Amino acid sequence: MAIIDSQVHAYEANTPNRPWHSVPNWPDHVTGDEMVAAMDRVGVDGAILISAFSLYRYDASYALEVQRAHPGRFPLVKPVDPAAPALGAMRWSGEATAEHLRRLRRTLAALEVPLTLERAPWELRRSVGIFGAYREGVGQLVGALRETFDPAGVLLAPLGEPVHNFLRPHIWVLRGLMYLLGIWLIEFITGWLLRRLTGKCPWDYSHFRGNIKGIITPQYAPVWFLFCLGFERVHDALVKLTPALKSVLF
Repeated sequence: MAIIDSQVHAYEANTPNRPWHSVPNWPDHVTGDEMVAAMDRVGVDGAILISAFSLYRYDASYALEVQRAHPGRFPLVKPVDPAAPALGAMRWSGEATAEHLRRLRRTLAALEVPLTLERAPWELRRSVGIFGAYREGVGQLVGALRETFDPAGVLLAPLGEPVHNFLRPHIWVLRGLMYLLGIWLIEFITGWLLRRLTGKCPWDYSHFRGNIKGIITPQYAPVWFLFCLGFERVHDALVKLTPALKSVLF
């Protein structure tokens, strides 16, 4: 099994030939050869080389030299200047194949021209990889992260997604009552803890009939009952929108 370090920096000493933009509390130099030697000593096969922004800003020339001097050891991540005149985006028209786009990506990476691919299907964008900002070898890493993105899961998990999945097959009256009990439980625990920690609960239902310790009241039961059943519709909409949200965000 190959051992890969997720982030390393390689840089020369601060000299007039390649001056640093700032002087962090780092060793005087960690050249590419020194980094490879250190990796070999501890059995690291490769590492993602991050061009040191605090030292060189948008100039990734030294990191590129290190990558070329040690092929196969350093996938490279370089910063992209958002104000660079070469920065742009390409809109997919439906004609270019994945292989054509891969060749274009390699050409642009060699020229250091950052470019994004817009309006292409998700499967095509994933198969082509990353344009511009990431060089060869890192696209698969980012692609794996993209595959785990699920907007519906991210937004709904804190709101009780497991409870929803369990209750959804049951009759709506039972679902509404169970949601209501869950809301009351959360409201009571939260109010009780706030009162113990701060001496005061932000809300006070002590003047409502049937209240429990002034923290919850049955008079809001119809509101919570209908709200939770209505939120099921929001859940369904988010599930349907997940593919479109992935396409927009990535």
